Amino acid sequence: MIELKNKNKRAGRKQRFFLALYLLCVFWITLLNRETRFRSPELELFWSYRCWFAGDWRLGWEIIANVAMFIPFGFLMKGIVSKRKDGSTGAAFQTDAVILVSAALFSLLIETLQFVLMRGLFEWDDVFNNTLGALIGVGLAAVMKCV
Repeated sequence: MIELKNKNKRAGRKQRFFLALYLLCVFWITLLNRETRFRSPELELFWSYRCWFAGDWRLGWEIIANVAMFIPFGFLMKGIVSKRKDGSTGAAFQTDAVILVSAALFSLLIETLQFVLMRGLFEWDDVFNNTLGALIGVGLAAVMKCV
């Protein structure tokens, strides 16, 4: 029994390490590795989808990249966030809700820092896309745990 607890602690430490490494990579990609220049924020929701569906494939790839970038967030957080001991469906739903709110807040932090530091474009679409990616990651983690 003690060996199982130690194994679970090590697994938890590994997950937290990979989450920290992942967060540093996201900050590097979205903030630190960009040139400084002012760009007006894009506050219209789903503008990028309209452009994508009108034929702007470059924006389509950016949307896909923003979704994909946050899949590890949901996946890793699902393994880290503690669950209630009763294991009920409601507890799992609350855990997933906490993860999605965390993803949205982290994405909002990135977007705000991009605007303030002039290192990118603040856009609500990115917050939506990142949160969608986290939702996919949560789903993947749930599916993998069932398999």
